[in-house]
Order: sequence, then structure tokens, then C-alpha cells
Amino acid sequence: WELAMNMADSKGHDAGVRSLREMVDLCLEWDIPVLSVFAFSYDNWLRSKREVEFLMFLFERVLKSEMEKSSRKGIRLSVIGDLSLLPKSLQNLINEAVERTKSNTKLQLIVAASYSG
Repeated sequence: WELAMNMADSKGHDAGVRSLREMVDLCLEWDIPVLSVFAFSYDNWLRSKREVEFLMFLFERVLKSEMEKSSRKGIRLSVIGDLSLLPKSLQNLINEAVERTKSNTKLQLIVAASYSG
């Protein structure tokens, strides 16, 4: 996407976050109970160190900024994949978000991170 739009990598990733927010809001509006998204495949570890670090930063930033809002909206977060490869700070944040939202029932948001087919 960012290549087609002649933008830096980070702009494409930011656009992906905006699209995710829109999809979540549509699922809530249309009473869709489960949304699965692919955030970071195992193959993404082969990207440049700079891009991987940015993606981990972006994942943390979005989790921190959306956790309270998501909880109020009734969203339950689940994260699947090999989370042991993620930075410890991100693992801790994921665990906190999963625990904090475990009783929510409006939408289950399943995020695949460090996953492989």
C-alpha cells in the first residue's frame, strides 16, 4: 500500500491501524461477534530491524491508547501466535489487555501476532 501511495513504510502501517479501528467500529455497529486480524506474521521478522522495531513500537502504542476505550466498548482481546518472540514489554502489555478485557462480550478481537500457517 505504501509503495503504491509513494509513502514511507510507517505511513502504510499507520493507515492499517486506522483501517483496523474502522473495522472494529463496523463490527460493533453491525453486531458481528468476532473479528480476526493478522497483525504481524512470522515472516515479518525477516523485515529490516528498523521496520520490526517500529512495528513493535506501533503495536505497544495502539494497545496502550486503545485499551481503556476498547474495554468500555465491550471488546475482548485475544492474541494468538508465538508471543515469546515479542519484546517483553509488549508481552506484558498484551497479558494486561487480555486480562482486563476477558469479561467483555460485545466483540472478540483476535489478533494474530508472530503467527505462521
